[in-house]
Amino acid sequence: MNEAMFVRHKHNQPIKIEIETFQERKRQRPLLDVDDFIEAVKKALPFHLGIFDANQLTLHTGVETPSLAPELLLSTLTTGFTAKTALVIKAPQTTNLKFSDLLHTVPTSCTKYRYTRTSTSPKDSVPTYPRAAKEFTVWETFEKQVHEFSESQISPYMLMPSNFRDGHAEVMQMAKEASCERDIESSLELSTFEFLKDLVGMMMGVGSAFRRGMGDVTIVLQPDYLWKVFEESNGCGIYGQVCLPIEVKRFWLFPENINLASQYHLDYEESQKKAAGGNDSNEALSATILAVNQMFAYSLFNNCRYAALTTQHEVHFFKRSDTTGAVEISDPIPLRGIYYETNHLSFFTCWLFLLWNARENGIYTQPVCITPLKPINTPIQNLYDFREIKADQIHFALDLKIGKGAVGTVVSGNLMNASGLKFKLYDVYHDPNYIRISANEVATYKLLEGLQGTVIPKFYGYFNYHGILIIALEDCGHPLTVEEYPLFESRVNSCVAELLTFGVKHQDLEDRDNMYPNILKFGDDIRIIDFHL
Repeated sequence: MNEAMFVRHKHNQPIKIEIETFQERKRQRPLLDVDDFIEAVKKALPFHLGIFDANQLTLHTGVETPSLAPELLLSTLTTGFTAKTALVIKAPQTTNLKFSDLLHTVPTSCTKYRYTRTSTSPKDSVPTYPRAAKEFTVWETFEKQVHEFSESQISPYMLMPSNFRDGHAEVMQMAKEASCERDIESSLELSTFEFLKDLVGMMMGVGSAFRRGMGDVTIVLQPDYLWKVFEESNGCGIYGQVCLPIEVKRFWLFPENINLASQYHLDYEESQKKAAGGNDSNEALSATILAVNQMFAYSLFNNCRYAALTTQHEVHFFKRSDTTGAVEISDPIPLRGIYYETNHLSFFTCWLFLLWNARENGIYTQPVCITPLKPINTPIQNLYDFREIKADQIHFALDLKIGKGAVGTVVSGNLMNASGLKFKLYDVYHDPNYIRISANEVATYKLLEGLQGTVIPKFYGYFNYHGILIIALEDCGHPLTVEEYPLFESRVNSCVAELLTFGVKHQDLEDRDNMYPNILKFGDDIRIIDFHL
């Protein structure tokens, strides 16, 4: 029977099984009997049926009918061609794992397959400067705190049944080959995050999710993942405030089995020596310095006390101090877990400790304002020069309302001599191309200096804040809506014409989601923004 057949698992989209033999694929053969059909379905649904041997699966013409003989020819069947005559595959029952089974599961590490780049050069990555080394310290009480947490909070849940079947858990822990960062992330999602969601649900009684940071309008910058808890709001279920930013590094390019805080001290001193010797300070920065500054930035901008950095082989946890601004970093936690004295603490026990604390006490409230803010540069030699800026020179608005553009995150804040500004943040840790993109945008504002304050926003500076690039601009209101556009169309056309006199043709003035994101309504006037293209 040379026809296409489909299989469906529960309510999932049907998966096509090709049974016709094509000449260019001579090694494929049509499905002849029941045994062939079961093997094909196993391959089509590896997550659901891959845990069973073929001889453990049986094919039926109905839920309560006897099984069909493995050697029965499919050509003799009159069922299986429509939804009303569906065939049924049965598998043996599997048992649910207990909380303790999940808790002590050791995830399987990725294996390196191949990759094109063998190293990364800091000068190709991110222009940054190290924070003072004393601000990063070893989280010396981490193991003790995890042990106390395990004894007081985890013990009552050990016998609770989970949602995982034993065979399914084994499939999710199968070894994965990794040739890029996305492969590592895929392994993390199955072997770690899915388990943690179930453990959190049983222990805390809440739904949660490890969501991709890219494009999420509730988070500043672009960490690889963010952990959120499901909350009720006005009778609707929503994912609440970001509790934990998570960054993924490729294990073949990132140092392992080191304490990041200790290594940061060593690398910081080395970078200072190289800088003093006249070397490019950017070239003096190590992967450790870049990663630690990156995690600080993600937790700082999102008001998070905790953060996590993982290579999938091990994880480092970060904790910010309420008072001193110092950051404590745990020793690396390998997949096999760690010890406190003679007590073994599993990998998932350590994760649960951090997630529990991130939910209970993980939101850091920033001070109302640092008064007075210090000058950035006195006098300013060139407004468009790229300059460092520190915490006592810039302040971000308490509400931290976030806007996400094509390449940057926009938040409100103040400088010493200018309040109520908009800061466009470029996360060059996430994408080094933002260095070039942000510089091009600054160059455009310089070219259009004569139009600032009338056609485009006023420009207030180009800064480096712990490796995050910031363009400071005048706050020019809100995006023009589709309904408002006819009233302002002539003014928009006038602005576009003035840009063209300088040879600037804006590439993105289209409407999206009922508004024009790059055309701002400023009172009765118009401002054009976003010149990164």
